[in-house]
Amino acid sequence: MQILVKGTKSKRLRANIQSAVNFYATRLMSKKVRDKLKIFVDVDSSKNHRTDCYGECDPLGRNPITGMKEFRIYAVHRPKTIPKEKNNIFRTIAHEMVHLKQYATGQLGPYLIATKSISGKRLTATRWEGKLYKTREDDSDDNEYYDSPWEIEAYGREIGLYRRWRKSRGEKE
Repeated sequence: MQILVKGTKSKRLRANIQSAVNFYATRLMSKKVRDKLKIFVDVDSSKNHRTDCYGECDPLGRNPITGMKEFRIYAVHRPKTIPKEKNNIFRTIAHEMVHLKQYATGQLGPYLIATKSISGKRLTATRWEGKLYKTREDDSDDNEYYDSPWEIEAYGREIGLYRRWRKSRGEKE
C-alpha cells in the first residue's frame, strides 16, 4: 500500500495522517486488498469547499502500469475556523477509509449519473452490494443520505476506528 499526503507543510500532521490511514486500512481490509492500493490524501486548509462536507473518497481507477487501485481522500482541515468537534481530520479520514474499503472490495460502486429526467434534474444511483439505490447528487435529502447502507457502516465504524488508533499511540480519549 502506498500513502501520499499533500496539502500540508506540517511534517507532524503528514506523519500522523499516514499513521492513521495505515492503521485504519489494517483494521478494515485484508493484506491482499491493501497491497494493491495507492491512496492520495489531499488536506484542504482553504476556505473553498462545501461547508457541509468535511471529507470525500473518490475511486480514481486502476493504474495501468502498476495495476494498483488508486483512491483520493479529500479531508478539510481548518482548525482555526471550524468548530473543533467538526474538525477532527482523523475521524474524517476514518470515515472515508470505510468508503475506500467499500470501493476497494466492490461492496460500493461509484455514482451512476443518468440523463436529465422530465423535471430537469439529473438522476443518480449508487450500487451497493450489487443493488442500485437512487441517490441525490447533492445529498439534499439528509434522511436518504443517513439511511443509506454505506453511510450507516461508515458512521458506525468511524468513532471506533479513531479511538482505537489514538489508543494504539498511547493517547487518552
